[in-house]
Amino acid sequence: MFKLTSFLNIFRSGGAAVSGVLIYIAVQIAEFFLKRFSWRVAVTFLVLGLLATTTTTFFGVLHTALSGIAAAIPPYFQEGANLILPSNTLPCLAVFFGARVTRYLHDWLMGAITRIDDAIQR
Repeated sequence: MFKLTSFLNIFRSGGAAVSGVLIYIAVQIAEFFLKRFSWRVAVTFLVLGLLATTTTTFFGVLHTALSGIAAAIPPYFQEGANLILPSNTLPCLAVFFGARVTRYLHDWLMGAITRIDDAIQR
């Protein structure tokens, strides 16, 4: 039968060895999971960073373009557009076009990697 006192005696007599083994096992388990999931996490952060960058870029481009157009059109067109379009049109368009560009870049990059892999295997 297991007694708590005998378990504590193990730690008193050879606690360093037992704790060393337990720490070694914990490190091996952590290393396994970090090796397995670190690449996925890195790629996910890369894609999110690319999406944020393209969204910010398209937001700036659209804002500049629409500001230039707004200066050239009559005021009643601006008032009509304000009645039809919601106030968050510009950020929504920026996210939409940023996502499209990110998707295109991803497809292009995966195609390039596939072609390189095929050329290496031949």
